[in-house]
Amino acid sequence: MASPTGLGTTNVTLGVANTLRLDISEWLAPNLVLANNFASSLKVGPEFLDTVCRWTEDSLNANTVVDLTVGGQTLTSNSLLLSIAQASLLTIGTQLVDSASTAGGLGGGEMLYVNAVNTQSGVVGITRASYGTTATIHAQGASWVIIGQPTAEFTDLGPDLTRARTPKWNYFERQEINISLSAEVIERSIGGSTPGIRDELDYQTSNRTQELLRRWNTTALYGRGFAGQGGTVGQTAADYSALFGLRSFLDGTANSVINPGETTTTLNFATQGWNYGAIDLALNQANLLVNRNGAVPDQAWFGFNPAQAASRLYNDRIRITQSENERGFSADVMHTPLGNELVFGLDGYIVDTPSVAEVYVIDSALVRWRPFKNQWFYGFTAPTLRDGDSFRALSKASFEMRNTGTASGQAHMLIYNGSY
Repeated sequence: MASPTGLGTTNVTLGVANTLRLDISEWLAPNLVLANNFASSLKVGPEFLDTVCRWTEDSLNANTVVDLTVGGQTLTSNSLLLSIAQASLLTIGTQLVDSASTAGGLGGGEMLYVNAVNTQSGVVGITRASYGTTATIHAQGASWVIIGQPTAEFTDLGPDLTRARTPKWNYFERQEINISLSAEVIERSIGGSTPGIRDELDYQTSNRTQELLRRWNTTALYGRGFAGQGGTVGQTAADYSALFGLRSFLDGTANSVINPGETTTTLNFATQGWNYGAIDLALNQANLLVNRNGAVPDQAWFGFNPAQAASRLYNDRIRITQSENERGFSADVMHTPLGNELVFGLDGYIVDTPSVAEVYVIDSALVRWRPFKNQWFYGFTAPTLRDGDSFRALSKASFEMRNTGTASGQAHMLIYNGSY
């Protein structure tokens, strides 16, 4: 039997018995949302019980020291001036080479031999032109790489090299769903009088939950920390507290509050001089900088315009070996020149407007949700005093992002002001 004319579009056809509606309902249409890809990709970490979510990050001793001697090193000078913290890392016998290319680089530059260390003043005695190298001039502020620290037999305990872990934290945030329906509306849906809806309360709850997921996604991307009304910075969070999200951790906003003085490196597409659409240059440079920090990123996240630029570059499936996970239907992995793979993630809420588009290169193992204990998502239902039913759901969580600055290394990179 042919379908009635105007199926699913007018009140007349909706009133016809056994009519099948084929279009999108008027309730669902206004609530269509983009998939919350970034939020749903995150791992869920341990629950916490405080008003501030805390964690610690491991720290490593630096492999370089910076010479503070005024004017730098002449051909005959015989000491370095270091910060006391850096001087305490050195021992007699330490080998140092200026990392600057103008001084010959690590392979051909002058090597210094440390012959004395004063941890009270930061003055380090050095023997010049050691190990068969030639003395050269070194600029003030030169970065000296510790090549090795040979020691003698039967030496005693040297300086303590332990380092305190770096404390980090983030506020927690509450978000909610509220629904209040009259008894008549609910009964009409249960009784079959509302086309396509079997239970109005269940239907509204499902859609409002999708909206909550959408909000958590934008919060994870662009949230900015706030202690709330009556909260104390870094100590307590109160009403309306808000968490720091991905952008805040990588543009330096969070680090300036969470760990004052810690710096974060970013890439400005415009000042780098990259041409329009140069997603390959942006991704490779970000990947290079993060690898230099000792990290290995595994994901690249962007909005629609950068995604299209990436697909134009990485859409040749002929040269890519087929595998159980890759059948040639899509290009979602970048095999970088450094050997690591970047899985491409598309999130429609990441800024993609030309000239200000953003791309995030991250190590996903260091990013996670931190739920408030037993309250990640829970709901209440109750009759109302207005002859109806109500439903309320609460979701409470924080956002943990490790290794975002100089204190413990930077494992992620923000590329901003992009033109794709």
